[in-house]
Amino acid sequence: MRPLSQALHRLADPHSWELPAQALALLEPLPPGPEHVSALTEMAATEAVQDRNEAGLGYAEQALALAQELGLPRPARALGFRGLARCSLGDRGGLDDMREAISLATEAGQGREVGILHNNLAAALGPVEGPAASLEVLRAGIAFSRVRGLIEMVDFLTANTVEVLVETGEHEQALTLAAELGVQAEASGDTLGLTMVRKLQALILTLRGQATHVADTLDWLETTTRQAGQLDFTITNLAAAALTRSALAQPDLAAALLDEIETAEGARESGSYASLLPAMVRTALSVGNPQLARRLVDGVEPLTPSHEHAVAAANAVLAENQGDLEAAAVGYADAAARWQTFGVVPEQAFALLGQGRTLTHLGRTNEATPVLQQARDIFTRLQAAPALAEVDQLLQQATALSS
Repeated sequence: MRPLSQALHRLADPHSWELPAQALALLEPLPPGPEHVSALTEMAATEAVQDRNEAGLGYAEQALALAQELGLPRPARALGFRGLARCSLGDRGGLDDMREAISLATEAGQGREVGILHNNLAAALGPVEGPAASLEVLRAGIAFSRVRGLIEMVDFLTANTVEVLVETGEHEQALTLAAELGVQAEASGDTLGLTMVRKLQALILTLRGQATHVADTLDWLETTTRQAGQLDFTITNLAAAALTRSALAQPDLAAALLDEIETAEGARESGSYASLLPAMVRTALSVGNPQLARRLVDGVEPLTPSHEHAVAAANAVLAENQGDLEAAAVGYADAAARWQTFGVVPEQAFALLGQGRTLTHLGRTNEATPVLQQARDIFTRLQAAPALAEVDQLLQQATALSS
């Protein structure tokens, strides 16, 4: 049932989430044994991946306790998913769990598990230490998997590397890898992998002003994402689709997608939600829905540094929209510094643009010009044509006001 669940998951079939509970139910009347440890572990994995982290932590603890009671080796997979659940709940001790799990799985010769654990550690590190830390762990997992011929894990980890490259601003490399992975995913029937590729292409090409290039993929992306029933993919894929819908002048569709994310149970606790929050708020405002923009921010708790930075950036956007330019300028400056230190390049650029825009509107052009130039340098590297056009217009305005 576990291999079947994994295959269904890659096919974006929601029945994959039901099998672990069915397996555990089959085992419950029987005397406790290693199979019970495995079934409890799969329940922990299912709950943690779905961001039901309290439940995931509980199942992982049961699996670990039962393994100890039965005199079995400490199960690396259970420990790893306990770590993931702990991190998602804001407990950084979960990172130690995952690192120990990688050591245990390596010593036990569980190669595929080592790859998965590298992916989960990278996912947990990103919201705490930034994308560079995630990238290092993912590349270590790829190197481990490649020399052992674990092609599935190489492709899986590479796909998640592409997501991190979006944050670090290495968009040309990300697009190249995404195109390669897209061909592989289509050939193998990896539906879930293909949704990741389409999402990443939508994010980057929309930023570049090329939303029309991915317009014909959006209906499929949205429908398939909903069918898959995984919270993180619902957030990231539908947010990317909303950004693109807005750029395609489809405001009602964009707002509906953002509303779907905002009302999804448990969304605000997800690291994926934090990473896309400022972009979602900008999109809500771009389609003329300030109430939705505010709702997207309300209730987000600072579980990780990523959540803190995202809320700071989003609040600056909201302050500007409400006409409080002084507060917005201060907020944008704070957000830009945060994103620079954290290593999220596109959001740093957008915060600099916001800071320069508010300073220009306040008439503080001497302060605005160097900030806008810095934003321009980043957007040039990202080939972000729409943002570059706005920066250049503001620079001309600042020059005119100065003279």
